[in-house]
Amino acid sequence: MKNQIKLILVSVIGVIASGILFLFIVQPNLNQIQDLKNKVVTTKTELKQIEEQIVTYKNSQRDLSLASGKDALSQAMLKREDLEQAIVEIENAASVTNTSEALSIHDDQGSGTPQVKPLITGKASLDEVQYTINITSDFVHLINFLQYLEHMPHFTEISDFTLASTSSQSNSGGVFLHGGNVIGSINLVFFLQKK
Repeated sequence: MKNQIKLILVSVIGVIASGILFLFIVQPNLNQIQDLKNKVVTTKTELKQIEEQIVTYKNSQRDLSLASGKDALSQAMLKREDLEQAIVEIENAASVTNTSEALSIHDDQGSGTPQVKPLITGKASLDEVQYTINITSDFVHLINFLQYLEHMPHFTEISDFTLASTSSQSNSGGVFLHGGNVIGSINLVFFLQKK
């Protein structure tokens, strides 16, 4: 019986010692291994994302190198000293389309205070020169003039556009017939590169 008690006692002490050994030595090492495994998985995921970003960047770079018209885009942004050429183009468009035009520029360069409210606020690399074109023409020539404006090779935006007829007639039935020319006023903005 004493041998059985000794055997049971040694077994209980062995189980307690094994539990303590597992709790204080093996379990922390297993936790560290699990943490390392999680870090490896996270690192592999981040590495895969970075590789995908590199592939996307290389594809974008390749697509950009194949793009045509990059120079035209940079030339579409006028410099202040080239503004005269754009005005000449507008006047030529009016001449070609038999449109009478009067252009007035609202440039506040050097005055310190803007004459008109900017179309786009908070721009660091752009200047705005707002201008107004008053036009008189028949409808067909007016449409042709607007097409010229639309296809100008410079960044410009129409901010306001009004049209009216120059004459109206009524017949005996009180119906108004519009004829003659169209007069209009177009407010536009040239976007210029800042120096």
